[in-house]
Amino acid sequence: MPNGFAVPIPDALTSEVAAAVVNPAMSSWMPLRSSTSRLDGGTVAVLGATGTSGCLAVRIALHLGAARVIAAGRNAEALARLAEDPRVVTVSLADADADEHLAARFAEGIDIVLDYLWGPVAEVALGALRAHSLTARRTPVDYVQIGAMAGRSLQLDAAILRARPLTIRGSGGGSIDPALLFGELPKILDVAASGELPIAIRTAPLPDVSRAWDADAPGRLVITIGD
Repeated sequence: MPNGFAVPIPDALTSEVAAAVVNPAMSSWMPLRSSTSRLDGGTVAVLGATGTSGCLAVRIALHLGAARVIAAGRNAEALARLAEDPRVVTVSLADADADEHLAARFAEGIDIVLDYLWGPVAEVALGALRAHSLTARRTPVDYVQIGAMAGRSLQLDAAILRARPLTIRGSGGGSIDPALLFGELPKILDVAASGELPIAIRTAPLPDVSRAWDADAPGRLVITIGD
């Protein structure tokens, strides 16, 4: 392992939870920490907010200073849990009029978008960011592409990119400075140890990895080695 590619785990955090939370949590933590758009007191939208990474993204955005989070996803139970925080506004992507609801929320003002879906959902979101006149809201927006659960491609109207200060970028293993990542990981683990980043996990010993991998069971899978 390269020098510096290790961080201590807080005593209050089990190794299993630490292993489960790091990857999904850093998917939102890192782009939010590096965003040049307004986070403190701003509005963050999370597309795909009901998956493990998306749920953590909502909580991380609030922890890092967002005043409001728009959480869009398909799982009704997960959306209901997120909506228990009054700072979270939810949009069900399972509804027949989901596109209209999402566009309406985006029209209220967005500073940062964390997109775990891409595809048709991103087309609606990006279209809603378009300003149609010189007097319309043209605040900067940082659009971060993280996942592609809804599709790997989309059609993008070039006029959207000319209609407001809009940055579209990706966040993943190839776009993150390792030194920055390992500087932030202890902070992520400290927040997880405080209980602010709840995550459901299930464990299985290494000899059972094949069965556990294929099992249709809830929780993020963590493979344990040794006793």
